[in-house]
Amino acid sequence: SEEIETEYVGDDGTDNPTEISDITMLHPDDFASLLDDNTNFQIQILLAIQNLTIRGESTYGLAIKEQLEEVYRANEVHPGRLYPNLDQLEERGLIDKEQIDDRSNAYNLTPTGKGFLKKYANTTLGLINGEEFEDIVGLA
Repeated sequence: SEEIETEYVGDDGTDNPTEISDITMLHPDDFASLLDDNTNFQIQILLAIQNLTIRGESTYGLAIKEQLEEVYRANEVHPGRLYPNLDQLEERGLIDKEQIDDRSNAYNLTPTGKGFLKKYANTTLGLINGEEFEDIVGLA
């Protein structure tokens, strides 16, 4: 079977397109706890924030909503679903909220949020490439 390439080399020669050196490496127990707490929609929110960051675009709520609607195609993402999930991600320490003005906030991944996404991606790729879950997350 063909192994999926996991290495990225950016224009600046680093292996990360956003140079996120401030990643918290998660203990397997912490990763399992965060994975248990995060729904697929919340993971998509984290990915949307990271994608907007890579593009150099604002990461305020409406931009995240629009990014998610691109992912989910024609399905509208209702604010009543988005904002409570953003609040939960902030409570769990995966994102920070920064007030832009009286009505808008910007959301950014924390080092723990970046670490979670990296561990999630590595776990997914490892499973696709035939590694056992226990070996990937360090339970073996």
